[in-house]
Amino acid sequence: MSARFRFNRQFVLTIIIVFSLLLIYSFIRAGFLIYNFNRFNQFSFGEILSAFLIGLRFDISAIFYINIFPLVLLNLPGKIFRNKYYEKTIFTLMVIINLIMIIISFSDYGYYNITERRLSYELYFMISDIITILPGLIITHYIITIVILLTAALIIYFSNNFIKSFYIKHPRKSTFIRELLFWIVLILSSIIAIRGGLQLKPLRQANAFPNENLELGYLALNTPYTVIRSYYQDNIKAVNNLEYNDALTTVRKMIVTDNDKFIDNDFPFLRITEADSGINKMNVVIFIMESWSANFCGSITNKESFTPFFDSLAEHSILFTNFYANGQRSIESVPSVTASIPSLFDISIIGSRAELNNIKGLGSVLKEEGYTTSFHHGAKSGSMGFDGFTKLAGFDNYFGKEDMSEYDDDDTDGMWGICDEPFFIESAKNIDKFNQPFCSIIFSLSSHDPFRIPDKRKSLFEKYSNETELERSIRYSDFSLQKFFEYVKTKNWYDNTIFLITADHTLYNNRKDFKSTFHIPLLIFNPKNTIGTKYTDVASQMDIMPSLISLLNITTKHSSMGKTIFNKEDRFVVFKFHNEYTILTDKYRLANDLEKAPRLYYSNGSSDIDLSDNEPEITSDLNKKLLAYLQIVSDCVAENKIYISNK
Repeated sequence: MSARFRFNRQFVLTIIIVFSLLLIYSFIRAGFLIYNFNRFNQFSFGEILSAFLIGLRFDISAIFYINIFPLVLLNLPGKIFRNKYYEKTIFTLMVIINLIMIIISFSDYGYYNITERRLSYELYFMISDIITILPGLIITHYIITIVILLTAALIIYFSNNFIKSFYIKHPRKSTFIRELLFWIVLILSSIIAIRGGLQLKPLRQANAFPNENLELGYLALNTPYTVIRSYYQDNIKAVNNLEYNDALTTVRKMIVTDNDKFIDNDFPFLRITEADSGINKMNVVIFIMESWSANFCGSITNKESFTPFFDSLAEHSILFTNFYANGQRSIESVPSVTASIPSLFDISIIGSRAELNNIKGLGSVLKEEGYTTSFHHGAKSGSMGFDGFTKLAGFDNYFGKEDMSEYDDDDTDGMWGICDEPFFIESAKNIDKFNQPFCSIIFSLSSHDPFRIPDKRKSLFEKYSNETELERSIRYSDFSLQKFFEYVKTKNWYDNTIFLITADHTLYNNRKDFKSTFHIPLLIFNPKNTIGTKYTDVASQMDIMPSLISLLNITTKHSSMGKTIFNKEDRFVVFKFHNEYTILTDKYRLANDLEKAPRLYYSNGSSDIDLSDNEPEITSDLNKKLLAYLQIVSDCVAENKIYISNK
């Protein structure tokens, strides 16, 4: 090729950079596949290959998202930019930025196994938590740590040697016009690459899921893409499915009870609940047990149990055997439990702009009745934003790790905070100082990675040596519950207290289908009424707040997005399961990804046969309820129309 048509130096360097990153991302995807192979071993080679090919589109988009500004600077036309020191500086900056993204990609190897999706907005919101637990993560996931260190060393070494030899082999001799043309082409090509092509709608995560094999969709995605895209999705977006008044009427029929009176059509969930009699000012203590899947509890499954104390308490409680989490992470559970706001979005309310919406949480409802309110979590205050959101939900007193009066290293798990037994007892001591009535929420910690049991308690669980660490940690957290109840039994407020025990979400490695992904325990225990009862109707965390309003006979204004669990008519649960929305009733489950036709199944999860063709009326009815609920909830959250005090 003659000198006249020789590609300029920046063009060659740009092409090498892009293709090198594409190769690296393909290797990272292969490592992701190998590390989590237990989730992909049911797929054929052709299906895996198809995911890799789809993934190239996301890789290209991510590469240009990350590098568009350095590439534009690197390729600026003109003599002033024909300086190898300038180019080396930009190249070094690119290496650093891409190395950070590559490290994040490797970190997602372990995170995916916990959350069953790619890392996204957590990187912005939970950065302080990540820094705090980083030493523990490095030790626990040492294989990933070694891979990251080796990869970083290799990239730095080869990048340094490459750039030195590149400038010797490729002197910059191109003309200004040629450089300007390439610079313009680069900008246009980058925009097309970022949006994923010239199609009408830009590339989005849903494009990684061409079929119902959700795992293959997550294999096709890459972490830099999901992290960057989530930065631009930090607010809840309204979803419009139906005519507004039709959706409003449908949703209100779903949640209304005989005691409810709606106030304002602009605030769809805002209503007054009238009590049948005077308020019953009992204390309330709610336990949110970390990662307690329902299948750990023999009282629910009638199988092997890892929660003997919970089961013994269930014999004298109201036990809900068909109860569900509304999300899959702790930061999704707290808004559901404390404020009856569902997690139907790609991001959590906590950490989004919608966190500052006007709400009236459980704490606020009870404070109006003279309650002292508190939230207790064994991690450092600020962890996962719990302290900020629970204040907004009306819980005035927050107790974290630093509020422990005294503890030693054996009392901590080495990563997050205080182990359950000492923190539960400390919580009981703090609660004992409150004036009655009070409402306190205690969030457990020990049944979370690294699943550590204090050395002084390990001998109690030696006979379970054949069980996994996480199974033994469930036993330890159950033991800690027992110790809490033994302690508070002697307190004068014990008999006048309603105790609720539930979970934040299921344990990640127990998730096989929708039921095992969301099925959690709930019991309600009152020492004055120890007759055991089982409820088999479906319900969820969304229903806890209106249920307590009912139990305590409170007349109040609120905006709960669920309804009392004691109302058995038209029970439903709505949640987001991977890339599709699901409504669950006692008999059916309907799934809709908002792109394909909805699918209807039996709710027990025993069959994956689509019933929609055989049951068109049921399919249509449930689909309308799902779409209406999604529309009204998203509109209220996005437009700050959850609650208003002057109505």
